[in-house]
Amino acid sequence: MEITSEEKEAIETIRNRIMEESSTDPDAFDECDLKRIRDDAYVKRFLDERYGKVKDAIKMLSDCLRWRKSFGVNTMTRDDFPKEIFQVGELHEFYKDKNNITTLYLRIERHRALSGWMPMIKRYIVFMIERAERQAARNGHGIGLVVDARRGSISHVEIELDFFAVKAILNYYPGSLQYLAVYEIPWLLMAILKLVKSWFPPQYQNKFHFLNPNNIDDFLGLDNVPDYMGGKKAMLWPEEVFISPSTAELEERGVLPKGSTNLVKTSYASALQDFYDCKDKQVLKTIKDGDEEIQIVKNGEDSLKEIVPKTNQAISNPSTGEILVTS
Repeated sequence: MEITSEEKEAIETIRNRIMEESSTDPDAFDECDLKRIRDDAYVKRFLDERYGKVKDAIKMLSDCLRWRKSFGVNTMTRDDFPKEIFQVGELHEFYKDKNNITTLYLRIERHRALSGWMPMIKRYIVFMIERAERQAARNGHGIGLVVDARRGSISHVEIELDFFAVKAILNYYPGSLQYLAVYEIPWLLMAILKLVKSWFPPQYQNKFHFLNPNNIDDFLGLDNVPDYMGGKKAMLWPEEVFISPSTAELEERGVLPKGSTNLVKTSYASALQDFYDCKDKQVLKTIKDGDEEIQIVKNGEDSLKEIVPKTNQAISNPSTGEILVTS
């Protein structure tokens, strides 16, 4: 990314103003985020989003950093979320598309409105965006969101959650969204999509794309699409499906409301069964490399043997009782 001398001067002004704010209101900012604004490219995203207007960019960046601190973005870990939410695969990472853009996949039909889960789901959305952002930063191409809308219905939609996700992307991750591709949306959801599109400013409208079996290869490349959407790649399961705490554990700690364990078992029975029935799982493993995170794909049983000892428990199929792997 080339930065002109004029932009460099504007970026320095923005950075200095934020540092001044942090010195007078230190509790409102996270030190990790203050280190991040040393990166000219990161600050430039806010400048670009506000059409080069320095004053507006300062406000946007300040609001973003204050939100990140209050929301606890930098303190979130995979231990904050139940392994079942990863096993369901409603929102998951996948291979980069044909243009080397990092992708997130959203499977609408897998969403369930679970009582008392809204705060945790909002944090999970941010957790996944953050992780995708870190991977996208390695290639500089941003994030593509692919929405599998097949079999989706009104019962799978929570407007509050959708609004939260859109506003988070627009206000706190400027320049990150490269496209929002919707695959085979039912006509019943067209009104919802129209509402969602209305939340995006004009410059984002051309990022929406409608995909079907005839054009998905041209847009994403079937070599980079999950097999459940007709692609040639097997589902990628994040290592959290094995090592994050269970819903029962988080319920016992008071993180999730009472009754969550039974609610998950009944609401996600089919999706969880898909996970346990999947043989030779492709596991997405995250490795720390200094301040960066590198993701690698490991195959089947070898991945399970490496990951499971950290959990000190067996992984079994809840329907059959079959022990898949044990430490």
